[in-house]
Amino acid sequence: MKGALLLVFFHVYGTSVASLTGAETSTNNCSFNPSRWQQNNMFFGSHIRKNITKKSFMVVPLTCVSCNGEEDQLIASVCPYHRDIINVTLSSDTVWEDDALCKEFNRTGRLCSKCADDYKPSLSTYSGRCIREEECSNYYWLLFFAVETVPATLMYITFVAFNARLTSGYANGYILYAQVISFRLMSLEFINGWKSNFNDTKVKFIVGLYSVWSFQLGHLVLNSICTVKEAPQLMSVALQYTSVFYALLLAFIGYVVVELHSHQFCLIVWISKPFSWCLRFRNRSVDPKTVALNTLAVFYYMAFAKLAALSVLLLIPTSVYDETGHVIDHVSFYDGSMSFMKGGHLKYAILAIAVLIFLVFVPVLFMTFYQFRIIQKCLSKCHLNRSGLIIFMDSLQGCYKDGSDGGKDCRWFSSCYYFLRLILFILALYFVDDNQFIELHVCLLLAIVVTIIVILYLMPYKCSHYNKLDICIFSYGSFILAITSYQVSIYAPQPGDQNVGSKTRFLEIIICILISFPLIGATLYVLEKLLGMKIRFLYRWCKSHTSRDCYTQSLSLIEDTTSRSPLLRTVSGTSTGSLPDRMVQPEVYTVNSPGTVSPNYGSVP
Repeated sequence: MKGALLLVFFHVYGTSVASLTGAETSTNNCSFNPSRWQQNNMFFGSHIRKNITKKSFMVVPLTCVSCNGEEDQLIASVCPYHRDIINVTLSSDTVWEDDALCKEFNRTGRLCSKCADDYKPSLSTYSGRCIREEECSNYYWLLFFAVETVPATLMYITFVAFNARLTSGYANGYILYAQVISFRLMSLEFINGWKSNFNDTKVKFIVGLYSVWSFQLGHLVLNSICTVKEAPQLMSVALQYTSVFYALLLAFIGYVVVELHSHQFCLIVWISKPFSWCLRFRNRSVDPKTVALNTLAVFYYMAFAKLAALSVLLLIPTSVYDETGHVIDHVSFYDGSMSFMKGGHLKYAILAIAVLIFLVFVPVLFMTFYQFRIIQKCLSKCHLNRSGLIIFMDSLQGCYKDGSDGGKDCRWFSSCYYFLRLILFILALYFVDDNQFIELHVCLLLAIVVTIIVILYLMPYKCSHYNKLDICIFSYGSFILAITSYQVSIYAPQPGDQNVGSKTRFLEIIICILISFPLIGATLYVLEKLLGMKIRFLYRWCKSHTSRDCYTQSLSLIEDTTSRSPLLRTVSGTSTGSLPDRMVQPEVYTVNSPGTVSPNYGSVP
């Protein structure tokens, strides 16, 4: 009897486990109908293309596909997790395994929103890369913060030591160009490398050097660090604020310390005594307060791009499509499991909105209307228009025309480059879909052309050379965009085409060279500024010693030979000593009468 009961129990248990396993399998897979994709020509038809080989599909970059839980429904959306063409092979023409695509880049979950088992998300990349757990360590938190903060500290020391005023006009266009390149907007498809098998290590190195101007050097130094404790995907993106927050805080603290030191604040004076050598500037005529505010202005100009880009990345939504092409949900771009502005996404959205309001829009709008009399009166009544604010605004707007000569007051133009950055980032994410690259490039080109027209009409800089320099940089950037657009449109990938790389290799090399030209020019300019004084000093020192040797040789020749009058030449009817003689022996000539010079060697009375 007991044996029969045990037999029935194990039979029921086995049946239950089998049913649960079957239910789990059915929920992990979902049926689909590829014929509907082409008929509707909607999202699925344009992003997932059937190869010539049966049961094989080509998924275009920036596309995630998965099953929608228990609804037995295939869904897809735009995502940042992969930037290459992926060929997915299925076991059936009508059944899609849930992780058929996600497993290709070590992810799982709804719309590939989570890293797979034994994988953790990277802390220093925007692509949502997943790294093996055995390569992660909790000590990498220290490494991450060191990589994010040490470069900003070194830059601060350098800018303070050399009193670098990068916002004085000559570097505005170049820094904007460098930030566009570092965020991969101007040549997105080329740098991502999804069109070919071209090894883009050199390109990444060049882009990394440009990343210095947007506080993204950490991505060049270390782009594969992770921790054992898994962090949400959106947290990995929000952590990128670290470098810019630290840089702005460091510059502001530096100004506060200088201000308190100038007022002989006891604690600051006592603390700064061991480090008094840091306040000994090379040029003692420069006010330390001005240097600190100039550095704060430069850091804000550099940090603005990353502040705007990260805020837009955290806020941007993406649509979720079903097989019929209908939108069934809106989720976060970086985490398909979070509904837009709901649940876990809300706290990151609040952070991004706060940054946009207080660090992006308010300062830029203040720069736009600062020169108006109403704003000046309000600042004066509130006792805010102090010397510190005046110096800071002069660092940001001093290179533009102020109308003091009767011309146009173009100080408001200082905010245009900030708005241009924000517009470029919004366009890049709005047209992030791979099939919208033409719309993206056209909009970017229009934004650049409008900026060039405005500069040509206003000529906002006091120095005309700065106007020409910015026009050249923007024109050069539009030229690179045009070449990239040609490359992508001509060599668009087709199903089964595995030799796209050989077609685009030549264009990629050309674009790589073109991208690096401004970097080479800026490097030579900086070296000339830093080393130019020493080089000129050495040149003058060598020249003076050479002239002294020539003078000694000339005196010896004069003493050994009979005195003879030097060669005379006539200039406008005036008899003068020859130019070489007067340069080598200036003291042997005396002026006898107006316009006449005669030799006097000392021995002749």
